[in-house]
Amino acid sequence: SWPLSLTADGIVTGARPLGTVVDFGESLIEIDDDRFFLVAGAVPMFRDLELASPRVAGEDVAQLQRFLIGQGFDRDGTLEADGVFDSDTRRAVMDWQEATWQQQTGRVTRSDMVFAPEPLRIASELRIGSVFEQLEVTAWEPTVTVDVANRDKQLLTVGTPVTIEFGDGSEVDGTVSEQISVPQDDGTRQSRATI
Repeated sequence: SWPLSLTADGIVTGARPLGTVVDFGESLIEIDDDRFFLVAGAVPMFRDLELASPRVAGEDVAQLQRFLIGQGFDRDGTLEADGVFDSDTRRAVMDWQEATWQQQTGRVTRSDMVFAPEPLRIASELRIGSVFEQLEVTAWEPTVTVDVANRDKQLLTVGTPVTIEFGDGSEVDGTVSEQISVPQDDGTRQSRATI
């Protein structure tokens, strides 16, 4: 798990249960009645996005535009994911803000959205009414990393179906998604598989 970078101070007014998978367009948490929404994107939300001079431009703006188009907030069909925050982008942001019961500023701040490349799973239990400190998340799909003896590495090649057995006797099916060779301190290499 890792803490999300949220620029928020205040009281938790809405929280997702531990283990909830949050998809794109859904809120991660509410702080002082303001919701933080998850949006698809590899570039983190590192600045406020708004109509300004000179124009705000970059991949973060394109991520926002793709989100707005995908969620149906391009009422005129004129919004393009060109990475430039223009008046069409501002209008679509205001439509999104209206639909999600936010103040319609036409501006997206780091207190509104979190960009992530995939959906996230909530990994910390927050109590409503507590002071917000941080929100821990994990990847939406659980993974297991296994160090494999070199003599057994051919048994866990990419694509191999496996069964993981837990200490309580329960089992879950998985697939090997990656196998890498990791250098060790003694100069040898260790095979490591991700399931």
